[in-house]
Amino acid sequence: MSADEVLELFGKHRQICHSDITLDNFLVNSEGVWIVDFQHISVLPKVFQIYAYFNSGMAFATQVGKWLDQEPSSEANAMVPITGVVQESGGSSL
Repeated sequence: MSADEVLELFGKHRQICHSDITLDNFLVNSEGVWIVDFQHISVLPKVFQIYAYFNSGMAFATQVGKWLDQEPSSEANAMVPITGVVQESGGSSL
């Protein structure tokens, strides 16, 4: 089954999301960006990936988002207050 077929099972509004966007988990060069560690992969609405790129406070994550032609969104910005509550109650960042 292809990645597109798997995503189709979850609906078009969802995508593969990586929540541990660090230099150790990605290979970046002039040809593109590749994920090399799939431990923190989920299939979620796109807003979760946008949050991970631009609202996690990690400069490398923001740069990956820009390399992949993604943009910050008001929906991801709206997630910031609740993620603080989740982290304070024992969870980790999205």
